[in-house]
Amino acid sequence: MAAARKAAADLPAEVALQVDLADALLAAGDPHEAARVLDAVAALPYEGASGIHGLYVRAHIGIGLEAMKKGAWEEAIRALELSKLYPEKLGTGAPFHPDSRMQDYLIALSLDRLGEKDKAGALREAIRDYTLTYWDEPQPTAISAASSSRSWGKGKTGSKPGSFSAGPSRRPTSWP
Repeated sequence: MAAARKAAADLPAEVALQVDLADALLAAGDPHEAARVLDAVAALPYEGASGIHGLYVRAHIGIGLEAMKKGAWEEAIRALELSKLYPEKLGTGAPFHPDSRMQDYLIALSLDRLGEKDKAGALREAIRDYTLTYWDEPQPTAISAASSSRSWGKGKTGSKPGSFSAGPSRRPTSWP
């Protein structure tokens, strides 16, 4: 860690060194400092820029999870909302259909704790809808509406979470 800090301090204009420092800080369990380092990075667009964005996402999700552990639900929501952004200065733009289901799930949990059940429910619906719309596209997160409980649905009865057709398609055929 000391070497990464020294290298980044000695050559602050070297994006690769700043990114390596942010990565080391995340590995050491310091998402706040990693986010501060990434806030100072200005990367030109290039093929590997998605890696920088991944660090940005991990840093802000880490901050959000720390806040959730402390019961600081508003702080958690702010950090998780930041993790869904695609800051231009990090060298990558937002994809056509960004997958923020994991962040939305954590935000919904925080909203539940704040008593904002309607907003939490709307996010769960958005997660379900995204999953149904883009079910066959490879996605970076493991959140799946098919593995969710009845609370994801609209209060319907008679169907089970994760009901799938028997044919070659694995597209969900019914939801709770």
